[in-house]
Amino acid sequence: MFLVRLAGRILSAIWSALQPAFRFLGWLSLLLAVITFVIDFTRWQLGMPGDAMTPLSSYLTGFAPGSLAAIQTLVSRAISPIVWDPIITGFLSWTPWISLTVLGVLLSWLGRRRERLHVFSN
Repeated sequence: MFLVRLAGRILSAIWSALQPAFRFLGWLSLLLAVITFVIDFTRWQLGMPGDAMTPLSSYLTGFAPGSLAAIQTLVSRAISPIVWDPIITGFLSWTPWISLTVLGVLLSWLGRRRERLHVFSN
């Protein structure tokens, strides 16, 4: 019983230390989502040639050309090739502002401050 309580306290301390990092990364992701939305919207408004909404995979290949292939081999070897093809390639085919918004909301939700509930009984 003592070990279970100790493990619970350790996990609670680790989780409370990670929550600010999740909040920060969530807000950073939402900021990047707004920036990429403005870039895509401006490109569409000005009638520039090419796709109006650029997929996330082309941003990644432009930013770090070898990263996409490295991530693919890492996920295929470490987890499963099935995870790469339908899940991650689908996520990479979205526009970056949608995928970064989803990621930012998820990280912000994980890092949210929880209200302490005080229960009093007689």
